[in-house]
Amino acid sequence: MNPEKTLYSVKRFIGRRYSEVADERQLVPYKIVAGPNDAVRFDIAGKLYAPEEISAW
Repeated sequence: MNPEKTLYSVKRFIGRRYSEVADERQLVPYKIVAGPNDAVRFDIAGKLYAPEEISAW
């Protein structure tokens, strides 16, 4: 019901840089942004989450 806030397939982003995931960013409806040191972060309702953090949940 809320695709912008529903994360899936996050393991594909673990250990990768933001600059490496340009193709994958186009495949998902949620917002992916660059974090510190070009790391991948998910922007959900204004808060940034790491792929490792989401996977641990």
